[in-house]
Amino acid sequence: NMYWHFNGAKQDGHRAIGYDGTPSKRGLYCPTALLANQGELLLLDRRKFIEDIRNGSDGVVWDLEGPNCWEICFCSKCLEAFRGFAGIPADQPLTPLKIREEHHREWIRFCCRQSTEVCRVMGENFRRLNPQAQFGFYSGLPCLDTMESYRADWEDAIGSIDLALLSYYANSTSVLDKTFNQDMKETLRHLRKQALPRHPRFWATLTPGYERNSAMAPPPELIQLEVLRAFASGMDGVSFWWWGPFDGRFYRSLAQATSIVAHFEDFFLAGELPNSFVFTPTEQGRWSSFTSKTTDGREFLLLLNHSSRPLAFTVSSSSGKKIRQWSAVQTGSDEKATLRVSLPAFAVVAFHTL
Repeated sequence: NMYWHFNGAKQDGHRAIGYDGTPSKRGLYCPTALLANQGELLLLDRRKFIEDIRNGSDGVVWDLEGPNCWEICFCSKCLEAFRGFAGIPADQPLTPLKIREEHHREWIRFCCRQSTEVCRVMGENFRRLNPQAQFGFYSGLPCLDTMESYRADWEDAIGSIDLALLSYYANSTSVLDKTFNQDMKETLRHLRKQALPRHPRFWATLTPGYERNSAMAPPPELIQLEVLRAFASGMDGVSFWWWGPFDGRFYRSLAQATSIVAHFEDFFLAGELPNSFVFTPTEQGRWSSFTSKTTDGREFLLLLNHSSRPLAFTVSSSSGKKIRQWSAVQTGSDEKATLRVSLPAFAVVAFHTL
């Protein structure tokens, strides 16, 4: 996972121009110049990546967090490229202020298109050396702020990448109700359709916090719920930034989640599907579920308690199948037609048929 902006090429005459008309104080370079001639200067700048792929690396994830669309680049090359992108007449003068006042959204889309072009150039050159090599990026969730601040337009770029790492940083269990549930499903459904005919993989990027005791510090039990909810909502994988704040509590929570995913992998790969499980909470509370089935007739139910208090459920099968309860810390119990279970606060439980 490599964090970089448009910098490092050290090519004379290509320093990015800021909104105030002066060369970039951070040493950033003009994206239009870097992308010219099929990305000649970009590939020179990122030649270490190319060498890594040539030597057997599986790929690169770009940590795409800027530069902000209003930081760079307002040089004559970028202004003319933007004029063509936005269809602005040649006799209409362009200045940073005029662009911000009259072409605000077009400029943001133009800046994001530069990031998309980086993905296209890098991905094509990776695959030329190794057809299996992958290029992708990490960034914020799809929204205008991510586009403006991070220069990342998922809709525009998704057809040019192999791996999409979307930021789902959270420190409250409230995200499980909607953000990790219906919102995540809708985001994945839309981006997968947008990516066709390509089929990139999607990972939810989580965090245990920036440092211990920081404001962004989720409780350890949230890790298990986030991982399982992400897979239940259709994610292909999960990644973490970063491992520093992890301790025994976080590793235990992660191990419990991965144990369930590994044991019932067939169901998560099959995706969310209706089955014969009937489950009813006996009291009000915040919770979610995931149901699936396999072609050989096996069925699966996952219940997740989002609440800070225990919740009780009655679970059965409408087809009359006997069911078994399973958890990461308890391998199983006798099969029964109906099970009554008390699900502890912020806990999960799995059920399956044989």
